[in-house]
Parts: sequence; structure tokens; C-alpha cells
Amino acid sequence: VDLPTYAFQRGSYWLAAGPATADLPAAGLRTVDHPLLGAGTELADSDGFLFTGRFSVRSHPWLADHGVYEGVL
Repeated sequence: VDLPTYAFQRGSYWLAAGPATADLPAAGLRTVDHPLLGAGTELADSDGFLFTGRFSVRSHPWLADHGVYEGVL
């Protein structure tokens, strides 16, 4: 990625997110049967769980219906 040489040269330098292709069991995670959660694992120091998930308008088009002014929540 070429970075700007001038301090006030504005631009966006975010990397594009790729598709999630991780091997969940190899990472100690397991899939969960929930439309908003992707994976979960038991916490080692308690009886709780830790869940993860990804939200985007591409994967959940109904999110576009929830916004303030022109921005999607």
C-alpha cells in the first residue's frame, strides 16, 4: 500500500475484509446454531461462554432498514 508523502493528503487505507474461512474446531471454537452468532467457546475460569459473530449489510440485508439519517446502524 502506497502511503501519502504529504501529512494532510487525505485518503482511506482500510484493507478489504476477506471471507471467513477459519477452521473453528482447530481454534478451540465450535459453531452455534444461531443466525447472528458465528462461533462460541466455554470460558476457562467460569461457567460462562464467549460468542463471536460478524454483522454486515451483505450478510444480513435487514440491517439496512435500521439507520439514522443516511447511516446504517
